[in-house]
Amino acid sequence: MLTCRSLLKKTADAKKWFFLLSRKFKDILNTVVRQITFCTFEQRIHTARR
Repeated sequence: MLTCRSLLKKTADAKKWFFLLSRKFKDILNTVVRQITFCTFEQRIHTARR
């Protein structure tokens, strides 16, 4: 996140700025989806073992 903030502050071109911001947003969203998927998987496995 610190690198992204630094790049956003240094970027003067609006297109590059929006690209960097959208890429960071996409990474955050993918992380959330991945964590939800792992949690759901683990819950199913633990429930099946009982």
